[in-house]
Amino acid sequence: MKLQHLTVIFAIIFLPIILITSYFIQRQVDTISLQLSYDSSLLDATYDAMTAFEINTANEDLSTVSDSLRSIIDASTNIFLTTLSTNLGYSNASKSFIEPYIPAILYTLYDGYYIYSPSSSPVVCTDMYGQTVSTDSYGVSYSGEVNGVGIYSFNQDSIEYLEGSTEAISGDQVDFNNLPEELQPEYGQLLYENKDGTYSTELHSNGSDSDTLYKQSYFLKSYVAYTAEYDGNSNGRTVNVTINYTLDNFISITGNIGDVYYTKSGYLISNDLIEYISVNGTNINWNTYSEEEIVNLINSDDNTVIVSIDNGDGTFTNISNQDSTDMSSAVRDDARDAIEYYAKAYMFSGWVYENLSELRESDIINSGISLIIDDTIENIDYGATELVSSLIYDFEGDNDFIFSQTQDPEDQESDFSVHKRNVIKNSINYNLAVAMVTYSQMSILREYDVPVFSDTEWDTILNNVSIVTFMQGFNCGLKYYNNYAIATSVNNEITVTLNEIYYVPIKHEADAIQEDGTTLQVYTDITDSYYLETAHRIDCNELEDEQYYLSFKSKEIKYDNMYDSELSRYTYDHKALLDYDCIVNSNYNITDASRKYYKRKWNFR
Repeated sequence: MKLQHLTVIFAIIFLPIILITSYFIQRQVDTISLQLSYDSSLLDATYDAMTAFEINTANEDLSTVSDSLRSIIDASTNIFLTTLSTNLGYSNASKSFIEPYIPAILYTLYDGYYIYSPSSSPVVCTDMYGQTVSTDSYGVSYSGEVNGVGIYSFNQDSIEYLEGSTEAISGDQVDFNNLPEELQPEYGQLLYENKDGTYSTELHSNGSDSDTLYKQSYFLKSYVAYTAEYDGNSNGRTVNVTINYTLDNFISITGNIGDVYYTKSGYLISNDLIEYISVNGTNINWNTYSEEEIVNLINSDDNTVIVSIDNGDGTFTNISNQDSTDMSSAVRDDARDAIEYYAKAYMFSGWVYENLSELRESDIINSGISLIIDDTIENIDYGATELVSSLIYDFEGDNDFIFSQTQDPEDQESDFSVHKRNVIKNSINYNLAVAMVTYSQMSILREYDVPVFSDTEWDTILNNVSIVTFMQGFNCGLKYYNNYAIATSVNNEITVTLNEIYYVPIKHEADAIQEDGTTLQVYTDITDSYYLETAHRIDCNELEDEQYYLSFKSKEIKYDNMYDSELSRYTYDHKALLDYDCIVNSNYNITDASRKYYKRKWNFR
């Protein structure tokens, strides 16, 4: 065979293969490029939503009130949808265009979370003016029964309205006496639209064309707290309590222990963090005083309250409410706030260890999970399906004590912290599953499954206030786009973490001679008009152990908010300069910073 023949055969056989392979590779490249573009658009929109959330909470005094908080989150969601539409090239599109591609938006806050997602709701019959229609309205006629359900028709065109008004004056109308006796009780009830265009007063699914018609609508679901219910025994008494968890070690406990009903809340600390608390030289037990009594003692100049705190290295630091009596009111308040925190935490933790130290993880009540499937609600027990078993943690085999007296609850590896995280993850995964199933039911696109977050992503979500956004369905070359983005915040009014507290040194101005001849050091107050020094984080090496400091939350520094005593409000005043290393190098170990914090004096509180 001649070379020319071989060349022709090669061209006929291999050239199409090369062209197809080249085309396929190019499509793969285009798919990857398009996916990266979508990823960038989604992430940018998520960060814009978080920025809006931060700004609104920073400038809203009522950001912790539920109604105000819902409006802030609604605004954040609108920013997300608007930015995403613009980034995707649909700047003129409405929310209704972009929402079908958003399975859910998750907002994790300090003690609970919101989910913005679609919900399946029945279509209500309305007239041309948007007024709801019932069986006794004009334009309605009775059509008969299907499987025991009363079926009605609504003729919009048969209705006449009073001129200049929305009041109907004539048209078809169901006669009460003509209704079957078993259907007469539904006279005057609202009508729901069926799939075949008829109407009924009953929501029903009989597997026919007359089934109730549902529509998909997006809204912000009710707030869900990080809550778990327990039924067990501790210290010889029955325990039936509900515990609300938070992102840190603050918890609320409500329920019965033995025959007594309790409502308690506070910060849970290690059983041996506080060596002792003394009042006027006498050591007290956790149940010696009520919270109100101990607070009054701490804020009284006539009593000396001392708290001895473990530094973490075998030594203890004593802080007293009398150490700052010669300081400015701001410093004195800071010092006494620190003592009050430790005293309250000591009293609350003592009560918890006394009453709940034998409460086990397996005592949690697992009531099952409900998923909306095929327009019906089916109860699925934990572990019954692969979906549930992969998302929901089963506590049945865990017999560890939740409130162990030998572990530090602030340690991320302690039984308390691990259990709390599993409780929160279960709650979020369950409600996300419900939202995703509802979305998949009504989506014209392929089914959307609940993503399985990695441990690193869970750390990100549960360590700070966060927003998690989901997007799917856009044509992405060889596949449909399906991904999510996470943005966290530490610069809001909802919660403040250790690494987002800044400290500004207070200047020593002069020495004042008292009437008795003693010398009193005079320090400037935050309300004084003077140039504040550079602000630092708690782990910064620039902080001096013998210097006095005032603390500020991140938003007060980053938004330049300084309190003006004359105006009685925060004003925007560029007085504090942020230390470069504290801002740029924020990836430090929180545990190490905490240890360093405990070794510092109370004036760093």
